[in-house]
Amino acid sequence: MIVFLYSILSFSQNAVNIYTLSDGAIDVNTDFQAKSNIGNSTGITPYKEIGTVSFVANSRNYTLSVLNYNGWETDGGDFRVIRLYEKNQSILEFIDEEAWIGKKVEDEYQATPFSAYKDDVVKHAVYNDHCIVYPLEDGVTALLFEGFSWSSQVPLLTIVVIKDGNAKVVFNQSWAVEAFNAHSKGFELILIDYFQEEYDNNWHPDRHRIYTTSDGTMRFEKVN
Repeated sequence: MIVFLYSILSFSQNAVNIYTLSDGAIDVNTDFQAKSNIGNSTGITPYKEIGTVSFVANSRNYTLSVLNYNGWETDGGDFRVIRLYEKNQSILEFIDEEAWIGKKVEDEYQATPFSAYKDDVVKHAVYNDHCIVYPLEDGVTALLFEGFSWSSQVPLLTIVVIKDGNAKVVFNQSWAVEAFNAHSKGFELILIDYFQEEYDNNWHPDRHRIYTTSDGTMRFEKVN
């Protein structure tokens, strides 16, 4: 039934760029450009490292380190700080106290991001304990992070884009991924703005999609 549903979905013509590329620079649409959300919390440093993973993208070596606020280990979510390095040089730090999910090194059974789609994703991308490392066209790499769902609310969806040693957060909004269509050097995400509750027979979520393009960018549009 789900397969049939997505086979008949039609898309509007109001797609907008999430970001564009210009001479290697990543130009983010300000409608999607998110800022770090640290809030007013105190005593949250030094951050506690949750895990570190290295990966190669377009012959460049990167290291991803994820950390949590000091003293927030029992709060929802696994990490709130994303740090990205190339050759030990910091190229990105992004913080959101809403938190993301990702397995701690010592916890074999902890939830991993987008686990429902892992079998399809690993055919085209690198799936690690903290995010998906997805190769796109034109030498672009996307890192996809899944947020923690608070009280059954839709979680953050955060996307970092890397090109030629430059990295930017291009998307950081609250959407749940209803479908993840994985392709070679590209993907399509069907997003919903709220979950269906039990006995809710009038569930009509707002659906949008994010899809990648042949020039290594992404677009966002409403689903009809």
